[in-house]
Amino acid sequence: AYEIMTSLVGSEMCIRDRSRFMTIGELTKRYNDERSNEKLSLSSRQSDQARRNVLLRFMSANTNIKDLTQDEMTKMVNWMRRQDYKEGVINEQFGYVKRVFDRAIYAWKIVGESKHPTKGLTPPPQSEHRFRYLSEDETKRLWNVLDRPEWDWMRDIITVGLQVGFRKSNLISA
Repeated sequence: AYEIMTSLVGSEMCIRDRSRFMTIGELTKRYNDERSNEKLSLSSRQSDQARRNVLLRFMSANTNIKDLTQDEMTKMVNWMRRQDYKEGVINEQFGYVKRVFDRAIYAWKIVGESKHPTKGLTPPPQSEHRFRYLSEDETKRLWNVLDRPEWDWMRDIITVGLQVGFRKSNLISA
């Protein structure tokens, strides 16, 4: 995509490739800012920010967006594995970069489709089995709430749920 700018010299026009000058930091900030104006939950906005932070730990915020290539995406996935990120988190990170560039290409027209870093790549596989355990702090806070008399009826349900691996949706739909 190109941007036409009028110069200070009358009718002469200056055409420049916008993507040559946009950085990963600017692109992801614009995406997250735009998404924060949409009706999203706080957790969705926080997830977008966390994904941006991971990308910026892998690649400098000042990196030109043209330098985030398919090869760099593969390197990012491998870097995340070495950092012990879970496959589900890696897959979500891959999806975040895809969504950012989808918007940059199709809505903002900043880069051409051929510059999409996830184009032709398959998202990393992930196990169907996901495990999530409460942290020590989360467990302590949960039991502090369940020790209140008004939550007596829920204490046994939560105890069983923790032992068998209930998800929140299991409890809500029960």
